[in-house]
Amino acid sequence: MMVGPVAKIDPAKLPRRPNIEYMGPVSYQQLPQVMAKFHVALMPFASNEATRSISPTKTLEYLAAGLPVVSTSVPDVVNDYGHLVHLADDAETFAESCVEALVDSDDALFHARCKPILEWRHWDGIALRMAGIIADAETARIGQSA
Repeated sequence: MMVGPVAKIDPAKLPRRPNIEYMGPVSYQQLPQVMAKFHVALMPFASNEATRSISPTKTLEYLAAGLPVVSTSVPDVVNDYGHLVHLADDAETFAESCVEALVDSDDALFHARCKPILEWRHWDGIALRMAGIIADAETARIGQSA
């Protein structure tokens, strides 16, 4: 199942096979039901100028859903999640990485490895850290004007 819009590629060039379904965009309300059908989450980004500067939020969504991830080597995915996801940049390695992700799936280990980054990137934690930075800056500003 390929979910989401097709971008920067001619849809006519997409592979068509009986085991590939292009769903197009789905609503956030539908995502849990759709993702529950996944065994491995795929992020097959093309390697081009546009993808060199993206930071796909779907990486965290997939990890939070407990799914093993296979992605092409998008710089932010490599830098931020390279220790958690399988990286592959050609068709053969991508297919092999999907099999590895299925075979290597130890849920307890996977969750233990993902937990720290998911907690760090959780919106509530980010908001608390930002509030602390703002409070520290305000305290410093008041201290300088006294």
